[in-house]
Amino acid sequence: YQRRVRGGTSATRRTKHHKACSFAYKRVTPFEKIQKDLVLWRDDGVRDVADVFMEMMYQEFSELSELLGSNVPMKPLTPQQLTAHRNATECWLCKRPFGDKEFTKAADHDYYT
Repeated sequence: YQRRVRGGTSATRRTKHHKACSFAYKRVTPFEKIQKDLVLWRDDGVRDVADVFMEMMYQEFSELSELLGSNVPMKPLTPQQLTAHRNATECWLCKRPFGDKEFTKAADHDYYT
């Protein structure tokens, strides 16, 4: 946008139209099984880049919903994990301290399932 000033007041005039020509994203998570490498998409001259981006985001949502939406029995904790769990004073992921009735320590689930 180009801005011009006339007689003490300002006006904005459109001089260019921005059109996306590429995008990239990467799924970052502490869970190795659901990490995803960098996705890079460049304009192919056929499809609108913004439409492709939205399609891919919906695909990501669908994949993650399926992966994270099912409960899987938790594997037994190792002796080291049991010790770490007993000694923990806060959640390893969100860092919220344990202690109040609404946020107690639990070893019957994990954040992945």
